[in-house]
Amino acid sequence: MSTFKEGDPTPNLEPVKKIRLSESIIHQITTLMGSGQLIPGQRLPPERELADRLGVSRTSIREALRSLEIVGLIESRVGVGGGTFIAEASLHNAILPFAKAMLQNEAIVGELLEVILLLEVEVARRAALHRTPEHIAEMKAAIQLMSDGIDRGETELDGTKRFRQALADASDNTVLNTFMNICSDLLYVKVEERKSNDWDSSIHTLGRLRDIYTAVSTGNAGEAQKLMRELRIETSGKIRAGISLQ
Repeated sequence: MSTFKEGDPTPNLEPVKKIRLSESIIHQITTLMGSGQLIPGQRLPPERELADRLGVSRTSIREALRSLEIVGLIESRVGVGGGTFIAEASLHNAILPFAKAMLQNEAIVGELLEVILLLEVEVARRAALHRTPEHIAEMKAAIQLMSDGIDRGETELDGTKRFRQALADASDNTVLNTFMNICSDLLYVKVEERKSNDWDSSIHTLGRLRDIYTAVSTGNAGEAQKLMRELRIETSGKIRAGISLQ
């Protein structure tokens, strides 16, 4: 609550809040990164040295470094020449923290699911327009992997994941590919942790993916889009149910 009295020319100012030491450390490191004084691939000093130079405990240093690593700004390497390094800038590192944060917010997970489903439909359409013989071969291999797994009584997850990746690669859009795969991978992992194998469902999904493969491989974008939309409408209820169990 404001401590300023009525009539004060700055009534909306609030008392300055204390920040945690780790937040101050994060601010200093990210500021140095933004100014170019810390660059991708550069090794940070050891924890003890950082603690001495900043005048804080090693616990605060660890907490700050852990937070920076979670969001992909730094990376730890083990072995000879190991240590903590400034991470290379990449689209994946930019999107991953956002996706994780979205999935931790139960109020918007359902909305994120809708976005992913829409993206997968668009990916199928674009894949039919931009696929190459290599993409088609990878999709065919993914379907075979799924079929072999079902024959052994295993879950179809590996095959469907590989098929989705092949479709995304064929979409010829790096941003769309990266965003969809990161978000959907995180989402499907949440569901798979609570899902039991369903042989009939796996057989049905395999048939659907074969139809999508045929549409994509023959360049029928409209049919690929239609089939993917139908498949995602069918599976969205299962995904939502899996999320609700978390």
